[in-house]
Amino acid sequence: MTVASIRSGVGARVDDVVRSDDAIRVSSADEVRAAEDDVARPVEDRTADVAVIGAGPAGSSLAALLARHGLHVIVVERDRFPRDKLCGEFLSPEAQEALRTIGCRDNLAALAPPALTRARFTTPGGFALAVPLPGTAWGLSRIALDTALAAHARACGARVCEGTVATAVRAAADGTRIVEVARAPGDRAIGRGGAGASGIAGTVRATLVVCAHGRRDRLDRSLDRPTFRRTTPFLGLKRHLRATDDDVGRANFAALAGSVELYVFDGGYCGLAPIETGAVNACLLLHRRFIAPLADAAWPTVLAAAGRANPALAARLQGLAPADDTVHAVAQVSLHFKDRGNALALFAGDAAGMIAPLAGDGQAMALGGAVRLADLIAHALPGAGSRLDDDDRARLAAAWNGAWRRAFGGRMRLARALQPVLLSSRAAEPAARLAAAVPGAAAWLARATRG
Repeated sequence: MTVASIRSGVGARVDDVVRSDDAIRVSSADEVRAAEDDVARPVEDRTADVAVIGAGPAGSSLAALLARHGLHVIVVERDRFPRDKLCGEFLSPEAQEALRTIGCRDNLAALAPPALTRARFTTPGGFALAVPLPGTAWGLSRIALDTALAAHARACGARVCEGTVATAVRAAADGTRIVEVARAPGDRAIGRGGAGASGIAGTVRATLVVCAHGRRDRLDRSLDRPTFRRTTPFLGLKRHLRATDDDVGRANFAALAGSVELYVFDGGYCGLAPIETGAVNACLLLHRRFIAPLADAAWPTVLAAAGRANPALAARLQGLAPADDTVHAVAQVSLHFKDRGNALALFAGDAAGMIAPLAGDGQAMALGGAVRLADLIAHALPGAGSRLDDDDRARLAAAWNGAWRRAFGGRMRLARALQPVLLSSRAAEPAARLAAAVPGAAAWLARATRG
């Protein structure tokens, strides 16, 4: 996954952001200095029934469920909590049901996330289509969600190793799998305490490896995944906004109450949703053709261009100012169908397949997929110390691929079909008007993109 955290007012060259293939992070000067004088840790070795790479919604949820099943689970996570991620920060009713199964819904409900009951789509011509959601969704930040899920995984018995990067996965002579790990560059958690406070280096030996490392990562290259070699023209951006202390800010913030809004324009779309912190999450998906003519990919430049392309978006953004100085950017946002397993590992969450963001179903798929995969793994590994031979691995991978496609394949195909329509100003307007004119069409689309 190509990620950049870009400080306010600092522009990245468009070509750098769009064309880069590897994981990048633009760090503060303090972080760079900390990395330069960091002290190496001793090499440590670990053994587990299941090694999970990535402690996002899919990885932490899977770890919690498997640990409850009695398996020894080690989770390897590059970052440290709390940490943010680029995301629409929309938790659908289906996602909340998965959280109930995982055992973390009540903890998150206590954060009082805003209730979202309707979606509003606005075209460049100003036509607005309001659609009731099939249930009550939440606006919840990834900082809150990911931190809570990682803590829940630990509470269930999984070991979560923060500040640790998985660099490769290989087969061992005894049939187990070896995950090579290293301390994340610049990681400085010495003395901070808490479970998993120290990043680890060396290896993790596991009967089974599940990669839940996100949309795209250097690890995909080492695993020789075909989708890593396929480039994509999409860039994602995210920033939290706050209402200004004036009539315009208060009015526009109030207008967002209970709603998730999607503003489409030629070459992209922007979603807005209130979250539990009192901020508004602004998340954009942009095609290369939209950003290529711009002088840079800095937030003010991109947002001004999006506002010109959809005047209703510009009007809504009046009175909404940056809540902090960080913009999250992700290049190479891949919407291709991916493999869900090979001889070395299984894949979960966005690593197994990412739905077009317009559907608002990515987190529900990650959480629901973790529940389904946990059931399959629990059957294949009935207890701690269980082993898998090559035939067992092949059957498990086939079962997971089939379960994933049955659960998510239909909505993936529908969202991929809708995406080019919304990215075209010529097509979006008549499509929205047609959906409004046909009774039940808009509500059906809202349900169908959620299974």
